[in-house]
Amino acid sequence: SQTSGRTGEPFRFATPLERRAINKATELRNWEWLGWRRQFSVRLTTGEPSRWMKLYNHFLHIALRNFRTVNPSYVRLIRKRPFIIHGVASAVRELVWFSQKEKIGRSEAKCVLFGEDLSEHMSVLSDFFNGVYQSYGLSECVNIAFECQYHNLHVNMENCIVEEVDNEIVITNLNNYVTPFIRYRTGDRGHVKRSNCKCGREFDIITGLQGRKVDFYASEDLKRPLGWWLASSLGHKYYKFFSKYKIEFSPKSKTITVYIIPKVSIDEAKRGLSSYLYWVKKETGVRDVLLQFVDEIQTHGKLFEVIE
Repeated sequence: SQTSGRTGEPFRFATPLERRAINKATELRNWEWLGWRRQFSVRLTTGEPSRWMKLYNHFLHIALRNFRTVNPSYVRLIRKRPFIIHGVASAVRELVWFSQKEKIGRSEAKCVLFGEDLSEHMSVLSDFFNGVYQSYGLSECVNIAFECQYHNLHVNMENCIVEEVDNEIVITNLNNYVTPFIRYRTGDRGHVKRSNCKCGREFDIITGLQGRKVDFYASEDLKRPLGWWLASSLGHKYYKFFSKYKIEFSPKSKTITVYIIPKVSIDEAKRGLSSYLYWVKKETGVRDVLLQFVDEIQTHGKLFEVIE
């Protein structure tokens, strides 16, 4: 597996064979907190799910889709009235945007979000779904915490130890003996407290969680809203060409600019990133996608930002 690459080149690490089974079992138990009993549901995954994973989830009545390739065809999943839709916040919001373009009204699905700060998305998604819930995880330790029906973010304490050190979330993965992560600094802010939740679960609770932020922009002029998928695709697939990156969009000029600090020659970086620039322009319909080489980048916590 590998880290997200939001602070530079992704770190690759080994994981035990049972990791997927543990993660899936934890996720399904968390869904059961919200009332899931194998009703049809949708999971937007990081990357293209394998044929085996699609088949396995098919027997659980779960449709898997790649969140980086959300498009109008995904709307049919909303029409099938899922019980839960689980995915990255900006990807779920893309799905809502396409659904509203087809005049689909409010969904009865419960929405479970992960992967980025939710503050920008909550009002829109709360109006569309029958409840919005947060989950929290990292590539280094998936399924760290999940909200119960009373909207308290409970730590999955059999999977990890979560501590608060100077307002930063620090984790120890209890399942990975191949590449141990011990008191690993996540860079996310929050507080950890003992549970006093009405749900009766005694798992610790994370409050005030603040993670990575990514702007979201939707317009009738675009084929597809702009959000986390832009940064995620670049960071995961093209990291060998740069040490750091940031993406900006100007609504006035309808131009996306990709800033990178190259770690290869400029000519090699241009060749290597040309397929990404072409794909983004085709997906979005913007006027232009530019590549800029710089010596320093200040992200201010945002890998994708809309500028005035």
